[in-house]
Amino acid sequence: MIRHLHATERVALAAELAHGDRERQQALVAAVQHDLFWQSRDTVQIYNHAISNAEAHEQLQTAYIDRLKTQPRSAREAAAVIVGSDASEGGLAQEAVQRLARLNRLRRGGSS
Repeated sequence: MIRHLHATERVALAAELAHGDRERQQALVAAVQHDLFWQSRDTVQIYNHAISNAEAHEQLQTAYIDRLKTQPRSAREAAAVIVGSDASEGGLAQEAVQRLARLNRLRRGGSS
């Protein structure tokens, strides 16, 4: 487990140090391969894939937390957001109508 963590950190560091320079990144990754005695280039691809998935997960979590932070903190704030100043004929703000429609589609098994 510690070797895996060490390898993941080194591959991520190689990408960071390359600053987008593909040739430099390949040289740094080759150094990681040499240092860790990897025989196969596939090993690097597995680590790159794992790092990409971890970054995607982190982005999703960060965006979700940011969205939660902008949500109403009290019932009064929530009511103001639901009714809103742009209330439609049904008495709901347009954003609330869109969210309700999306939730209903998800409940029926449809996509957003």
